Amino acid sequence: MNSKISDVAKLARVSLSTVSRVLNKNKYVSPELEERVLDAVKNLNYIPDDNARSLSAYKSNTVGIIVPVLNDSISRFINSCSTTLGESGYDLMIGKSGGEIKNELELINLQLSMQVSGVILVSSHQSKRTAEILLKEKLPVVFAYNKAPVPRVHSRYFDNKKAASTLMASIPDIESRNINILSGPSDETISNIRIDGFLQIIGDLNNYELFSCDGTLKDGYLTAMKILRGRKPDVLVCVNDLTAIGAMRAAYETGIKVPDEMEITGFEGTTFFQISTPSLTTVIFDDHLLGRESARSIISLIKGNEEKEIDIFGYKILSAESCRLII
Repeated sequence: MNSKISDVAKLARVSLSTVSRVLNKNKYVSPELEERVLDAVKNLNYIPDDNARSLSAYKSNTVGIIVPVLNDSISRFINSCSTTLGESGYDLMIGKSGGEIKNELELINLQLSMQVSGVILVSSHQSKRTAEILLKEKLPVVFAYNKAPVPRVHSRYFDNKKAASTLMASIPDIESRNINILSGPSDETISNIRIDGFLQIIGDLNNYELFSCDGTLKDGYLTAMKILRGRKPDVLVCVNDLTAIGAMRAAYETGIKVPDEMEITGFEGTTFFQISTPSLTTVIFDDHLLGRESARSIISLIKGNEEKEIDIFGYKILSAESCRLII
């Protein structure tokens, strides 16, 4: 009895489309999966037929989206993507990488094996390897929140550097005040871009110090507590709203009044700035707009239309109680 492609898939513990991708050698499959499929083909003495080859041409009506985390901003982004895709008859397949390149590659492999029609990628690290795999696939792809690390890949993102430099330049008497900057993870691209923007304004001054944390509420609190045990800064500029809220809690517990004795800024415009006391000065990005435009772009690319490679979106500086600004 002749073996079938379903027998190969069962023995290799993979999908039918993954077997087809290996046999046709025109789609990326991880070395581990490829080895399992080829071993199964050999063990079953399987001879490919036209049905196996036709699977490679199939495309589902699904768009894959891969994100590092499911936080407030990303949730708004996904909701807008889902709405826009749904209006055009597309489903959404969501994967969370945890910010790990290995997980990101595995999720891409999974989504490709499910024959998604396109991919929207939110990557913390701008992985060149990831981009090159998607280019090789000749599959429509949009990098969101970050610029793609290679040419010929479409990108939709906010102007984080300009927003950061504008925020820093809006702080009055910046040259004569003691500034502390609370960054995010050192390997996170967007955090580093924001730091570059801050330093564009004060990089030549000797009145600032840079502190690193992991970008979370807890570490923002713990890092701020360490800072406040030493020399209290006049202004604490935080790379996101979570660390700013954590820093405000540390200031409260140490008896430092915000903004009278120390001013604090956030960044991103998450829902936290709306409920903090005092109200948080921050940068606001429109995640809904980015979601809609990323989804609209991927739909257009799937249909074979031309799209501009890069689209950069603006921001709004919100001057609130935690830090007075000149804007």
